[in-house]
Amino acid sequence: MKKVFNCSVVMVLMTLCVGFSSCSSDEEGSGSNTIVGKWYEFKEEKVSGIECITSSFNPDSWWQFKDDGTWEYYHVDDNETERGTWSINGSILTITDSSFPIPVPVQIVELTNSTFVCRLELPCFGTDDAITVRTYKKR
Repeated sequence: MKKVFNCSVVMVLMTLCVGFSSCSSDEEGSGSNTIVGKWYEFKEEKVSGIECITSSFNPDSWWQFKDDGTWEYYHVDDNETERGTWSINGSILTITDSSFPIPVPVQIVELTNSTFVCRLELPCFGTDDAITVRTYKKR
């Protein structure tokens, strides 16, 4: 199950992007450091396309971005934690998983002190891609 989950996470993160609207500078707080903290999965909306990859959405799963440029992702259903590094340049969050060391650019739709929204384009081979907007909240 872990390999399937790792592959799903990598595929999702590798294709994150496609159109975004940025926050105003007063909402961004301290810039890239705004992302530091623990973000819980809050909402997932299918924008277009078909459901080709089963989502692992769970409101008790979380991402934690740390000041030292590392992250952890805890998936409740598998009771597993993944780790890696992160950096932000403008509206692009780059994530590298320690078990799959290829940098993955993630386009940020919204980033405030309490809300992190990203837009995902999931590849569906032979069909239209599934575009999803995922929202995370700090608790």
